[in-house]
Amino acid sequence: MKKLSRTQDKNIQVGIDVGSSKFCCAIAEIDPPNKNVKLLGVGSCPSSGIKKGSIIHRDKTIEEMEKAVTDAEIMADIKVNRSWLTISGEHVRGINTQGAIAIQKPGNPPSATDQEIRIEDVCKVLELAKAISFPVDRNILHTLPQEYIIDTMNGIKDPVGMSGRRLEGRVHLVTVAASSASNFINCAEELGISVDGLVFQGLASSIATIDEDEKELGVAVVDIGFGTTDIVVYLDGGV
Repeated sequence: MKKLSRTQDKNIQVGIDVGSSKFCCAIAEIDPPNKNVKLLGVGSCPSSGIKKGSIIHRDKTIEEMEKAVTDAEIMADIKVNRSWLTISGEHVRGINTQGAIAIQKPGNPPSATDQEIRIEDVCKVLELAKAISFPVDRNILHTLPQEYIIDTMNGIKDPVGMSGRRLEGRVHLVTVAASSASNFINCAEELGISVDGLVFQGLASSIATIDEDEKELGVAVVDIGFGTTDIVVYLDGGV
């Protein structure tokens, strides 16, 4: 194989789609000012080490992942050193939860400044929403805000800069089996590829196929794969 002339920089993003029938790898260049995406290379390889979204043969998984990545590298003339991975399977689960905080600081007189919502307040609400009891073998993959409520005003998408006494956030959490996530990450790292993060396949499909108007009106995205079927339902802009 010829030596690749470019190395992966911060504007080059790589995604590896892990499927029960095949591995797919895509290399793209992101233009930061206008967020245009230019596809540079793609590669694929039949999969025999994955069944229903879980690894059943580690060595075959590594070999087939390497083949898909290598094909994409040759087309793009770029050496891949980091990537995003998709994940699916019956171990992926979702749950609705919520968190709330008081904006008015105790002991302070009421004022518009004291009650203004800052990004730190939003982060606290999201952290509280995630602070629920999970089995030790599960990790939170995505925290997807549905809406924020300020006092009695609901349906708010971005509360930063608004004023109120109480901020509540309703979110949807996507969780995965910790062992399954670790196994996929270890396979990529075996190839010298660091993993930027994992993405639920159904969520990735919905981002690629529907627009904001459809999310607001309500839509279900059904991703039918060889071994798994992922469903993501949107309403009022949230999952």
